[in-house]
Parts: sequence; C-alpha cells; structure tokens
Amino acid sequence: MKTLRITFEMEIDVQFEDPEAAKAYFVDGDWKKDFYELNDLEALAVAVASGFHHETDRWDTDLKCWCRFVEGFGKFVMIKDTPCAFRLTDGYAKEGGGHILVRYESELDDAGTYEV
Repeated sequence: MKTLRITFEMEIDVQFEDPEAAKAYFVDGDWKKDFYELNDLEALAVAVASGFHHETDRWDTDLKCWCRFVEGFGKFVMIKDTPCAFRLTDGYAKEGGGHILVRYESELDDAGTYEV
C-alpha cells in the first residue's frame, strides 16, 4: 500500500471597508460572547475566510442572486459580474462592523505531494 498526501494552497482576500468598526465590533465588542474570541483584525480575516470557504453558494429568490450565509457574520451576496467576489449584505453590515468583501484571489493550487 502506498499513501500520498497532497498539500493545496488557496488565496482568499478579505477586505474590511471600515477596519476600525470591524475590530470594534468583532474583536473588542460583545460579539465574542456569542461566538469566539479573536485577538486582532488578522484573526478576524482568517475566521471570515475559513467560514466563507466552507459554505456553498445558494440562490436567494428575494435578492435574485447567489449568496453564502456565514454563521456569526451574516449573508454575503455575490457581486454582479464578479463570480468569485461576495459582499456582506447591508442589513448585516449595519448591525455589525461594516461591509466586508470576500474574494477568491486564486484557484486551488497543488503545493506539493509526498508519501506518508
């Protein structure tokens, strides 16, 4: 028997339109009481990207567009004519730390293969 392990890499951009508001709400505010503690904006970006990547696109019949709902953050709506980019919907952005944009910068890339 032979087992090969493949390592993949992917780049996801997380853009905070108002980084100070996002930090105040998600890192320094009460949000952490209901979800989990994050130390800084970088940890928040990792949490958003990871949650976003593990969700699937769903058609929203009311908004008439593809969306992803990320627990703890809200509904991200696909940006028209940009299939790999999503923006936190207005309602969720107003409740929390402002608009957040998530965009796949790269496809899944093979970063190496080795025997285990």
